[in-house]
Amino acid sequence: MSSAKLKKILASTALTLSLTGLAVAPASAIDLKSALQNASTNKTAGEKLSGINNFVIIYLENRSFDELYGTFPGANGLSSVTSSAQISMPTSTQAAALATAEGVQLPAGGAKLAVVNPINNSNGAGNTNPGTDAAPKGAYADPNFNGAVANGYFQFGGAGDGATLAGATGGKGAYNALNDVTGDLVHRFYEEQVQIDGGKMDRFIAGTHASPDAGGLVMGLYANDVASKTKMWALSQQYSLLDNFYHSAFGGSFLNHAFLVCGCAFQTDSNATVAATKLDSNGMPLLQAIGANAQTGGTATAPASNDTAVSADGKYWINTSHSIYLRTATDTNNGSLVQGQTLPHIGDRLTAAGASWKWYSQWYKRAAAESAAVIANSTLSGSTWTVNTAAQVTDPAYHYPVVIGGVSYTDPQYAPWGTISLKTFDGYMNTTGTGTNPDITDPTKFTQAIGFQWHHNPFAFFSDLAIGSAAQKAHLQDRDDFLTDIANNTLPNVAFYKPGWFNNQHHGYSNIANGDNEVQTIVTALQTTNSWKAGQMMIIVTYDENGGTWDHAAPPKRDSWGPGTRVPAIVISPAAKTGYVDHTQYDTGSILRTIEARWGLPPLNSSDANVAPLTGMLK
Repeated sequence: MSSAKLKKILASTALTLSLTGLAVAPASAIDLKSALQNASTNKTAGEKLSGINNFVIIYLENRSFDELYGTFPGANGLSSVTSSAQISMPTSTQAAALATAEGVQLPAGGAKLAVVNPINNSNGAGNTNPGTDAAPKGAYADPNFNGAVANGYFQFGGAGDGATLAGATGGKGAYNALNDVTGDLVHRFYEEQVQIDGGKMDRFIAGTHASPDAGGLVMGLYANDVASKTKMWALSQQYSLLDNFYHSAFGGSFLNHAFLVCGCAFQTDSNATVAATKLDSNGMPLLQAIGANAQTGGTATAPASNDTAVSADGKYWINTSHSIYLRTATDTNNGSLVQGQTLPHIGDRLTAAGASWKWYSQWYKRAAAESAAVIANSTLSGSTWTVNTAAQVTDPAYHYPVVIGGVSYTDPQYAPWGTISLKTFDGYMNTTGTGTNPDITDPTKFTQAIGFQWHHNPFAFFSDLAIGSAAQKAHLQDRDDFLTDIANNTLPNVAFYKPGWFNNQHHGYSNIANGDNEVQTIVTALQTTNSWKAGQMMIIVTYDENGGTWDHAAPPKRDSWGPGTRVPAIVISPAAKTGYVDHTQYDTGSILRTIEARWGLPPLNSSDANVAPLTGMLK
């Protein structure tokens, strides 16, 4: 790429970001000189990647590396853990509060916990926010566990997937099979920083009890006899597993999806009415207490709603939020919606360089149809949207079944809805089923319960991809568009794929088995393409964040946005080494860096400029 063309790209995408003043310093902006230097530095990486014309990123949900691959041969896993006493509380006051609230026995003075009990299931009946990461949550003991689970990690299983044994590892009364849905775990911006504890990795229970939430469940990992049965384990053995890969930003899905596409946090503006998060002296948000607050030592009269979606300085959206463009019929508070963002993203870079790209998201057509109906049938008064819920929405046309290599592909969640009221359409889109643990082993039960994850679509937050625009229609598409492009050998140069709720492996509403099957399905389809057969495809399977689950490896220190805890990553490609464990240090920004190196693009900011591209596993 010529210097003149590079300068034009940089000039069109405000690189001098105004990102100062955050309570934790953000990724810094870069200037033209450093961008040119980085492009030159990555010339070798670009040459190694020059034969790859199609990158496919499959982005799953919320698992730590140790949780799924802690026993993988040759990886930095549980055999590297030197101490079983991993968990402590930050102060004697908070330790006493935890003991009072939940009956945990431990010494005063901030000593380490003797046990990790109770192990909670946040899907429990009576929970005010079941299946979400929002506080407050009730602490309901999970009946799958019994006895005292000693301090440290424990493993699900030990004698076979799906078996039962009263004396199972850690005193567990029943194995968590691969198709089990566990409770959800806290995975939020400030809580994860407390959990990581400067790299000690010893306050995961302290962070999760703050809601209160999953309790000792954060220390539960899948034993070898369970984890090794997955199809993704087999893919890791066949291709390359990355055991030193960290999610880009502290916290949850919302922020990490943003970092995947722009290496940035979305900025608030004068429309925002959400209060800034308030922190205690330990850097933990002051939460609405349920009984005694385990983290702050508070009581039921402690200040409410102080762990919000907005950073402590009020400048950035950090936890789950919806876009002003991709929004639901119930998103009536304009002040809680992220307004159109104008920061540069990787799509801008690729378009300017003449490379094609798409973000495919399962059931996106339906989400876009609802959003278009909401936008067309809404009026704003002050900060409140009034939505005409009597409006009708026509279910978009889908291509299913899609035939790939003689195999018929469909979506077990798909059944035509016809034309229905906006209110009914919204109900289908935002429901994932009923019960303490939804039975997602039979997805056909939920053809009218889609459970679309609105905040898992990061490009939907940008003004240049607003609903109804030509760019939105060209770049933001559905799973069946993805399969159609695979079938027709018309995949873009860069394809992001986001599975829907029962296929993404998120704690609380999904499981390991369904996501595992989906990855195998998609990889099998991709391997029929001309690009794969020509050795020109790289498939990257990874996770947005750890979901609150413990991992023993301390994250590197990039900046005050992150990175967060270690997550699994697999590179599947004819160009990848076989049976290889790559120990190179990466984070989610490495995906951006890889794409940039391949097409000679300048980095978006320092979060992707200073990480390694994914070349350590290439032949």
